[in-house]
Amino acid sequence: MLKIFLDDPETPQFGNGLVLQSGLHSGNVYFMLHGLVEAGWLAVTIENAAGMRERKANRPRKYYTLTEQGHAEATTYVCVARSGLSTTS
Repeated sequence: MLKIFLDDPETPQFGNGLVLQSGLHSGNVYFMLHGLVEAGWLAVTIENAAGMRERKANRPRKYYTLTEQGHAEATTYVCVARSGLSTTS
């Protein structure tokens, strides 16, 4: 899921969109989002009323974007994961 954010770091992502893009179960996606927000890797903004009207929605979306720290950490994490190296010493 981090790769989705890294591929387009300027575009805010929302939960269900991440579920569809990643192919992961929604419970896993929302669990990861919560953890990444708590860790300071993601910032959250709530959709405004105009956006809701445009989508004809009853509830606002939460949009997630990488923080500066999150971008650095996610880049390192993805690189290490691709190389097969351990992040622990």
